[in-house]
Parts: sequence; C-alpha cells; structure tokens
Amino acid sequence: DERQMPPGQAVTPSPNAYIADSEMARITLECPDVDPIVEYATDGISPRELRWLKDEVASHRDKFLMEWSKIHGDPCQDETE
Repeated sequence: DERQMPPGQAVTPSPNAYIADSEMARITLECPDVDPIVEYATDGISPRELRWLKDEVASHRDKFLMEWSKIHGDPCQDETE
C-alpha cells in the first residue's frame, strides 16, 4: 500500500492475507463488520476454490487481525478516535 502521506505520518496498510502454493490469491481481511474482499487471484484458482479460501479467511479473521495489529496497529480503529 503506497499511498502518499504528509511527512511524519505513517500509513497503515490494509490488512490482508496472501494464500500461496503453486497459485496465489490476496484477500483483504477488512474489519469484522465487512466481508473479506478478494483483491486478486491467479488464473489457476477456480471460482469454487476462491469462495472456499474467502470463507476460510473470514472464519479465521479475528486471529489474523489480532496478529496483524501486533505489527501494524489496529486496522479497525476509527481514525477520528
């Protein structure tokens, strides 16, 4: 995530999960009130497999977001707080 920010302000990247084997997909985790979003997937992943991967990411999202937050900060925190 390479958004331009004023000097001194950090950019928190969107939380995401990469799924890789011989093929690859990137699924944005989003926050608990929003469904994960498939950002991209290679052609070798069938629509059925992609739905399954998205469901798996959604079912483990809380753990993924917790781990993400340890490194990048809480992505679900309202920026106005």
